[in-house]
Amino acid sequence: MSFWGMDTEQVLSSADAVELAAGRLEEILDQLQQATTSAAWEGADADAFRDRWQQVRTRGEALVLPELRDRSRVLAQHVEEQDRASDEAGGEGFWDGVSDFFGDLRDGAATLIDTVGEGVQWLSDRVGEGFDALVGTGQARWQGVTDYVTTLGGNIAEVLKTPSGMVENLLSTGRLPTLTELVVGGIDLGLDTVNMLGHALTGNDIGLADDGNGYADAPQQIVPGQDGAPDLRDPTSVADIVHNTNASYGDAETGEVAMTVVRDDSGEVTGVVANVPGTEHWGPVAGDNPMDLTGNAAQAGPAGHSAGAEATADAIDQLYREHGIPPDTPLMISGHSQGGMIASSLAADQDFASRYNLASVMSYGSPVDNYTVNPDVDYLHFQHEGDPVPMIDAGGYPYSDTDHPNVETVTLPGPHDGLNFDNHGSSAYYDSIDATGDAHRNGMEQFLVGPGGSADHYTSGVHRDN
Repeated sequence: MSFWGMDTEQVLSSADAVELAAGRLEEILDQLQQATTSAAWEGADADAFRDRWQQVRTRGEALVLPELRDRSRVLAQHVEEQDRASDEAGGEGFWDGVSDFFGDLRDGAATLIDTVGEGVQWLSDRVGEGFDALVGTGQARWQGVTDYVTTLGGNIAEVLKTPSGMVENLLSTGRLPTLTELVVGGIDLGLDTVNMLGHALTGNDIGLADDGNGYADAPQQIVPGQDGAPDLRDPTSVADIVHNTNASYGDAETGEVAMTVVRDDSGEVTGVVANVPGTEHWGPVAGDNPMDLTGNAAQAGPAGHSAGAEATADAIDQLYREHGIPPDTPLMISGHSQGGMIASSLAADQDFASRYNLASVMSYGSPVDNYTVNPDVDYLHFQHEGDPVPMIDAGGYPYSDTDHPNVETVTLPGPHDGLNFDNHGSSAYYDSIDATGDAHRNGMEQFLVGPGGSADHYTSGVHRDN
């Protein structure tokens, strides 16, 4: 894709967003200032605490806020320059200048995020240290203050995820948000804002659309089918991998990633398969299990990443580290629905994909056309005719570029005529893929158990901290 100049309306919107972020940061600093000065706490510890807070506040007001507002002004100036260049029928080479500017903006944004995060974390730590000097109602008051401030900061950060995701996409890919990203991101932004305002006014945080951060339990080796463990198979076919992915849902649907370590006839590891389930809970309130409606929105929105993706990456990381698997061992991620979105988003993360030699992604029933294609990864996407879920990505509109030699999309007949959500069922996909036999196993041999080979199976619980 080639691109010259800019969409001035979008860049002006970015300028307004940067100015808005500066205003929100200023409000946070004011709220924290009021919290630290109004509490009934006296003594040397209190004085040291407030002195350190003043340093943090000064840093934010003297360095970060002016930088943000300066960036906003420079964005507006670039729009004026673009308008003049367009009027003069110019424009060639201008994008290079804009790219350099956005590179500086990206660095400034990273500094802002680090500074705010460090400031909020420092404040929370110092308040915790001060609790030892407080008793009775004073301690309860401070506990309430720090809980309120910490939660408010997290909710504000959640609200900023959608606009920051749009800016990040613009910086990293040079493209504006897709149709799906705009629609889903707008809905998610609205819910996050409602959640933030509700907590700010009432002190009650219900976790509405609050995706937070993901993490995983240490992987536990299992004997498939015993003691309530998932009924995993030693994979000998593509359909067996689909079976294991379906089994990762589990009976209780509490959120698990199932992983299989494949070995050859000499016991050497040839590949690792991570099986990621789809959506398990459909309520708007985000709970412990990140495989839910909130995770879906985060994956489909501008951020293109979710707590479920973070938890999956953590589970894989722990498996490799704790069980001595060489980092260059080929990795495959298989996912149904939201699980396929998670697989594709991890493939688009160059750091993750290269760190674990991500060689293959397989999805079925997943809307994945909004994710950047990694040229070093082989993709196999199965979709049923009449399954409405893979249509959610609108084909990546308006960037419907499907010319990738490493991406194979296989459309299978759906078990039901017309648009029907029964065509989205994981078991229906297993039946359809099993019927294709060995038609799609090329390039997957390292992830399949051959003659004399074996497999070790693990599960890891995935969670959300919000």
